[in-house]
Amino acid sequence: MSPGGGDAAGWRLISGEVVSAQAETGSCAPKKPPGPKPYVLKEKQRDYIRMRLRDEPHAMLRAIQLELAERGTKVSYGAVWNFVHADGLSFKKNSHRR
Repeated sequence: MSPGGGDAAGWRLISGEVVSAQAETGSCAPKKPPGPKPYVLKEKQRDYIRMRLRDEPHAMLRAIQLELAERGTKVSYGAVWNFVHADGLSFKKNSHRR
């Protein structure tokens, strides 16, 4: 067996079984990477975040995350951050924007 987990015949060890990569997929080519994940936030939650930031532009994302949890939608801080930045709702708070 080669150091990469396979031998010259194209065999590899998967979950304790020896399986031919070619028999699995018909090709020895590597699998394609997965595409982008869909947003966890549904349109209702996105609208709430937009409204919240429109009413209070300096609202903290952690506070919005907690408010969503109180409304029954438990999401990560990263999900809120990703949406806010992808939607163009975030900006650096500096003296020129006040």
